[in-house]
Amino acid sequence: MVSQEDCDDRSNRYLDNLFEKCESCFLKQIECHSNIDKRYSRLFQGHSTYTTYLSLERGHRYERNGRMVIWGLTAAEAELVCKKIKDKVKEKYSGSVRCVAGRVS
Repeated sequence: MVSQEDCDDRSNRYLDNLFEKCESCFLKQIECHSNIDKRYSRLFQGHSTYTTYLSLERGHRYERNGRMVIWGLTAAEAELVCKKIKDKVKEKYSGSVRCVAGRVS
């Protein structure tokens, strides 16, 4: 199992650089879990939800699977932000990275 310390280190090191040029962007929450709550399982099954999210599937054993949920934006804004984040992530992540568009309710 990956430790919380490993999660915090990776998240802080990586995400600090991701949002450095966006003064109005902020991270609400970063969490690492070995088991996820049932309500979040759709995110890890690749299903769409009511908000856009970035899906990361590790390419080798030193990478981690992850999801980055994009909140508080219109569908068009979320799509644009997700694509930009995806391009940035792909610079250093060998695994699969894709945007999963949110459903309009």
